Amino acid sequence: MKLNERELAKQYQEHTRRGPHTACPPAEELTRLAMDEVNETDRGRLADHLAACKDCSEEFQIALDLKSFAPAPAREPATAQKPSWLERLGLRFQFPVPAFGAALVLLIIPVALAAWVVLLHQENSRLAEKLKGDSQLTAESQSRAAKAESQIASLEKNLDELSRPQFNVPITDLVPMDSSRGPGNESIQKIELPAGTNFFTVILNVTGKPSIADYAFQVVDAQGQTIQEGRGLRKSAENTFTVALSRRLMPAGSYEFRLQGVTKDGSTLVQAYKVQLRYQ
Repeated sequence: MKLNERELAKQYQEHTRRGPHTACPPAEELTRLAMDEVNETDRGRLADHLAACKDCSEEFQIALDLKSFAPAPAREPATAQKPSWLERLGLRFQFPVPAFGAALVLLIIPVALAAWVVLLHQENSRLAEKLKGDSQLTAESQSRAAKAESQIASLEKNLDELSRPQFNVPITDLVPMDSSRGPGNESIQKIELPAGTNFFTVILNVTGKPSIADYAFQVVDAQGQTIQEGRGLRKSAENTFTVALSRRLMPAGSYEFRLQGVTKDGSTLVQAYKVQLRYQ
């Protein structure tokens, strides 16, 4: 629907009602304005106020309507277009009043779009950082998985080697230390193992005939740290004990093998053997 200038002005002034502190001109001054009885200075001042105050513009319109009861001036030619009251006040709009709202909308939309772009940029940055962190985690996970696969492959290889029959396993008779000779004369027995040997066996000879129900075996390194131990040894008819050891668990070096008797009160040392392992 097309609006005339009066309706456009009404739409524009919907948001410009008189407030409690608005300095509005008196009704007499609006009446004199309607009767064209004000000077140019007052006309401009009142025109600015009417453009911004809905209540005063309505009162001014009433004054214009009442003016029609006064003697009418000479008619203008029929071809001449009667100017609106806004034009008679010297106030001309180059575009419809509602265009203010459209201009405001056109101003708000770019601002909203700019804010949206900023938010999208921030979200993209956050996602990029998260993706970077996920990529690092993925790389670390892949590295750990590759390391685990390498370790599994190595263990499977070792297990395969240990599962095969072990030929030519070295067997060494160990004589217990003779404590009667003193610490300086303790004999160290050397065990040399050829390359490719996975296991070696030691026979523990004992002095006397101890009668203990349970025996334990312990391996102590040069620093005095226990690296292997176990229970359940059984003495043979020859008064000896046999122990098979893994080369992989015992690097070359000096060790002390201990045969202990286990009772309900604890364990006691039965025999000790000092050895030196050498690998070819």
